Amino acid sequence: MEHETVVREGKIFHQIRKARLFSLVGLGEKSTLSRFEHGDSSLRMETALPIFEKVHLSMDDFSDLLNEDRPSETKLLYQKVFDAFCTLNTEKLLVIQKEANKNNDVLLELGLQSLMNEPLIATDLRAKGYHPKPLTEAQEILVSEYIFGVDYWDSYNLFLLRCYASTLSKRMMDYVLGCLTKKSATFRHMPDRNKFLQSTLNYLIAKYTSEGDRHAAEEMFNKADIFTTENDLLNKVIRHYLKGYFDSQFDNAEAGAKKMEQAIIMLETLDDSSLSRLLTSYYGFRIVEESQETTEQAQEKAVS
Repeated sequence: MEHETVVREGKIFHQIRKARLFSLVGLGEKSTLSRFEHGDSSLRMETALPIFEKVHLSMDDFSDLLNEDRPSETKLLYQKVFDAFCTLNTEKLLVIQKEANKNNDVLLELGLQSLMNEPLIATDLRAKGYHPKPLTEAQEILVSEYIFGVDYWDSYNLFLLRCYASTLSKRMMDYVLGCLTKKSATFRHMPDRNKFLQSTLNYLIAKYTSEGDRHAAEEMFNKADIFTTENDLLNKVIRHYLKGYFDSQFDNAEAGAKKMEQAIIMLETLDDSSLSRLLTSYYGFRIVEESQETTEQAQEKAVS
């Protein structure tokens, strides 16, 4: 095994062990694990399995963590889709959808079709003379059956979940998110997976808030907090923005509008990464307009 891989394995295991509050002494094999974490030696399979079990880490998840930041065809594919989505490049989305159709990738094709029916994208498409078709009942059943049958949530399946977020029923989303919550400790160490999961949750917070479903939006806020890490500043700012939108709809319009304005200012100070644009793409345009209206209404109310 290459020394670089050994060092990487040890570093990742150390991060997981510390995050889950396990000591070297408590796990036994103190000297062996110490050498492993410092990159001085690898672990034999018969030694690794019982230790991984103690820290609630499967070999599959550990393997995914090792490969999380390495390029793959799947990663390149959804990067293309998300780049197009972030910049509202609907022409590019249509090209990718045609490629999916050509390659008989039904799940991706339906995912893009679902994505294109989200209000922001659909409005842009219609303005350009293209009218996205909603999924048929048979297609919705196919999508639901696929998502219901997923037992291994890799980045690709979480990417599809984000694409299908506007299509799946609330009952189905609650079931899926309940399953994913059980693996929150692992997902927090997987940037790609966490990115798609956070995007889905943020979308649902905005969706349920705009629909006036306070209870459902509050549930999504609670679930989102479970997956947010301490150093995830960007998501905290986005969540602050969404909390302002939530408050403006259900509690205090003026206070909510102020929170949204604060978040926009904070966002402008952060790096304008594709993730930042992605997370704001659904509500960052539509809700900004609503927040301006809310501010004006609050000001009019204060004057009167």
